[in-house]
Amino acid sequence: MPRTGHIALAGAPNVGKSSLLNALVGTHLAIVSPKAQATRLPVTGLRTDGDTQYVFHDLPGLLDPDYLDVFEAMTARFPHLYGDNSALAAPNFRLRPSALKRLTTGPLADRILHGSDLPVPVSGLLAWAFRMMPWRDYRAAAAIPNPVERDAFLKRALGFSEETFTRASRILRNAGSQIL
Repeated sequence: MPRTGHIALAGAPNVGKSSLLNALVGTHLAIVSPKAQATRLPVTGLRTDGDTQYVFHDLPGLLDPDYLDVFEAMTARFPHLYGDNSALAAPNFRLRPSALKRLTTGPLADRILHGSDLPVPVSGLLAWAFRMMPWRDYRAAAAIPNPVERDAFLKRALGFSEETFTRASRILRNAGSQIL
């Protein structure tokens, strides 16, 4: 019986992810450079051993400008400032359980609105790879053909509350009634 597995090569910039991909697939597929950020977009490589096919995803190095503290300070200063969970659940936050916990619990959770980066494909692979969600949630998301529904499912699996999806409507309704 044939088997397939996906493997994400993720990590800091310039640590050898592309070299590893090239070695694993046995050909020069990904750009290798002594300069960081040579890989700007994911590169996919395939390797077949017998009845098993491996799909390797070489991902750009994860830069780490952590603006979560800045966002938190701004919400304290500006009472009507809200953040988009699409931007705030980007890889640099999603890969840190402590940052995700701050976004989904406590005072910041009330300042998050649902947003989507569509048409950017959403898969949840990184969130699963970094143990931000269980395998069954990743597989359930992968089975959802509609990317908008898949994005919402993944955000729920990451811990964003149901109110995150309706908060913008309430804020706009309240703001509209104050204007009238």
